[in-house]
Amino acid sequence: MWTTGNPQLPWGIDIAKHFVSGVDYISKFGFNPSVGTTEEQIWAESGTVYVLPTTAQTMTVSSANANDTANGTGARTLYVEGLNGNYDNVNETVSLNGQTAVTLSNTYLRILRAYVVSAGSGGTNAGIIYVGYGTVTTGKPATVQAHLAAGMAQALLGLYTIPKGRNGYLLSLNCRSDGKGEMLVYQRPFGGVFRILQRLQIIDTVDIYFTIPLKFTEKTDIQVRGLAATGKNKMGVSFDMVLE
Repeated sequence: MWTTGNPQLPWGIDIAKHFVSGVDYISKFGFNPSVGTTEEQIWAESGTVYVLPTTAQTMTVSSANANDTANGTGARTLYVEGLNGNYDNVNETVSLNGQTAVTLSNTYLRILRAYVVSAGSGGTNAGIIYVGYGTVTTGKPATVQAHLAAGMAQALLGLYTIPKGRNGYLLSLNCRSDGKGEMLVYQRPFGGVFRILQRLQIIDTVDIYFTIPLKFTEKTDIQVRGLAATGKNKMGVSFDMVLE
């Protein structure tokens, strides 16, 4: 049960101020610059299927640009957040080393978020920054789990996994496309299969605010995917949740 410590404030502000015991706020957003007529995830690696590991992996961070390094003009440090093999939250901040892979201290089953913490005179990441695992070639790992486009300083991942011991409640969903297509929201309860939750016809923007939030149990994977009616579309998604 959610209980507020300050009844004079709206409940959303109460959560943001950590007045609500045991409840956290999650805002996720993803973007895919080139979605074709084959369904694919809303993330920055257009044309590449997002692979969810089945076991926790030793992951690395690296950049396609040599200026993204500890003393460079680009990104210098990167924050990474995810879930370990027990579906517990883990995070760390790591110094970059250009195209050379830097191994993360934690092992990760899911990468949920990554963003640049500090940068040199360029003020942001000079090249694409990758989080992933497998052989790294010119700064790109074989299996990418997060992609920070040059100059964005943030991974745009239209996906989330509910941590162990928590329930998630979807409050709102915003979908955007510069052409006609569909946006599809999938969920995979732990031990189950991906099944459709929302299928939205979209031309420009669709906003949904759930009067009764949609509930997800612990360890549920959530993915937003898109497909264009014809050609290629730019597609983005954002969704807001609370965790209890």
